Amino acid sequence: MNKFIFKILLLIIPAFFMPNLLMSQESADSSSTDEILIYNSDNTKIIKENDQFIRHLNGNVKIYHDSTFFFADTAILNGKRLFAYGNIVIIQHDTIKIFSDTLKYDGDSLKAELISRVVMENGEKTLKTDHLYYDVHNKIGRYNTGASLSQKTSELTSVNGVYFVNQNKINFNDYVSVKDSSFVLHTDSLDFDTDKRIAYFLSKTLIEQDSSIIYCEDGYYNIKTGDALFEKNMTYKKNNANAIADKLHYIDSLSEYILIGNAEYKENDIFAKADTIIHNTRKNTSMLISHANFKSKTQSATGKKILYNHDTESFIAKGRSTINDKEITITADNTDYSKKAGKGFASGDVIFVDTISNIIINSSKMFMEKQNNSMLAYGDSIKRLLMLFIDKKDTTYLSADTLMSMNYINNEDTAKLLKAFYNVRIFNKDYQSIADSLSYFPDDSLYILYKTPVLWSDSTQITGDTISIYSKNGGIDKIFARNNGFITNMIAENLYNQIKGKTVLTYFKNDSIERMNVNGNAETIYHMENDKHELTGTVKTVCSKIKFNFKNNKIKNIKFFGTPKSDLVPIKQEILNPHFLDGFKWMEKYRPKTKDEVRQKQVSEIKSDTKEKNDNKN
Repeated sequence: MNKFIFKILLLIIPAFFMPNLLMSQESADSSSTDEILIYNSDNTKIIKENDQFIRHLNGNVKIYHDSTFFFADTAILNGKRLFAYGNIVIIQHDTIKIFSDTLKYDGDSLKAELISRVVMENGEKTLKTDHLYYDVHNKIGRYNTGASLSQKTSELTSVNGVYFVNQNKINFNDYVSVKDSSFVLHTDSLDFDTDKRIAYFLSKTLIEQDSSIIYCEDGYYNIKTGDALFEKNMTYKKNNANAIADKLHYIDSLSEYILIGNAEYKENDIFAKADTIIHNTRKNTSMLISHANFKSKTQSATGKKILYNHDTESFIAKGRSTINDKEITITADNTDYSKKAGKGFASGDVIFVDTISNIIINSSKMFMEKQNNSMLAYGDSIKRLLMLFIDKKDTTYLSADTLMSMNYINNEDTAKLLKAFYNVRIFNKDYQSIADSLSYFPDDSLYILYKTPVLWSDSTQITGDTISIYSKNGGIDKIFARNNGFITNMIAENLYNQIKGKTVLTYFKNDSIERMNVNGNAETIYHMENDKHELTGTVKTVCSKIKFNFKNNKIKNIKFFGTPKSDLVPIKQEILNPHFLDGFKWMEKYRPKTKDEVRQKQVSEIKSDTKEKNDNKN
């Protein structure tokens, strides 16, 4: 009889025979399972051999034993031993069906051996082999000549295997392969959960998925969800990408590869290392967690937690981190920086380094936009903003509450401008300064100090409504005090050389004053010395303009213009009653004397603590 037709008949048989069979099954289940029951045979022949009655059954053989139905074309029943041939079918609980060409069954041990073209069906699962040993009572199938299990889109094959039907588990051994629409797997030992469709790796395993190859020696793969865990000597390769870690967890719904423990990822010129790396293929991002280290051809980053977008070349860092992009480096507690967008934000003890401009900024918060070359940085109530101008010769330290840089149009050309606001303080080994605010023009090496500015160089103090400082080769080239220019030089306790005018322009050479021009209502108080550097007298002069020449920061000669008027006072009298020009203020106590003092004092204190003395009383 054709096997296909016989299978069709199996679907029709229950309508006619199942009531009687079920009654017999209930009787058998409620009493003894020892008896093998014959329900049908077109031809039956009984032969007695050695006091045993052997039944030869032929045609539509139907047998029942221990809750199991056996169907065959031909069968021989010798006591509790059954030998059947042709179109073998075993049915258990209407869910398990086994087909083969030959059957050997031991009713005592409830063990069956199925030979040739064996097919075992259990729901949507189909096992195919040439030789199957089946424990009918415990529902356990074994094979050692090769088999394949098909379930939906998956096919699993191996040389040896054990199918635990009740536990929905198959143990595959020797030359195991798993093929699905999305991957191919090769291993020597694997446990497969047929209900959850999860493959558990028990030995060296190689998985090919798309263009990727994964090696591991432990883990699992969920065929239903696409999730997987690969561990123990895990390696990952895809095109030019390589990864290693203690574990690789893949979450298909999120398109995420999670490298856990000593994780490293390499692709072309990209290298990433961290305790955990999460790579999202859908978003093309990489999250590095704990001891994060990232490098590309033009960028690098280290920190606690870093998110890198490969498309936009951007970083989002949480926790203390350092990000480098060619000429700039940002260290902060929190950073959001995009190279392609040319924008960035950082907060929490920010350290910004620009190697092109040779500047370092330490602030509480910082915003930057590369397109406009703009930046905005703040200090906080605990730590004021600090900026360092680094030069081969020396470093200049500047502190303020707020710092802003931008581009501006200068003679139809784009130039850079930096502004510092409120309580500006500057320290350089050759000069120091304080002001309310400041503008810095890098292209011209020009500082302009606004509102109560004070500049010190050696023992000289310069004040004015605004002060412009021109630098050259890392040192001061000239200083221009505009409106109420006032220069003070302390020569002894309570004795000061004083120069005053509408404008005062001072030239420097080798960090020393070379000459000075005072214009508009010029006044001076000068204490004269003899060859022994002893004070001999004090001269007060009023004129329209004065020119000074200096040597070793000492006045060498003076030229007065515009009908000068002078008064000479003996030095003894001057010491007893010193003279001061209008607007005199000696503010040495506000001078930042070291780089560490730049952040400490507030310029606003100056307005409420000034000393003015009027020389006109004398």
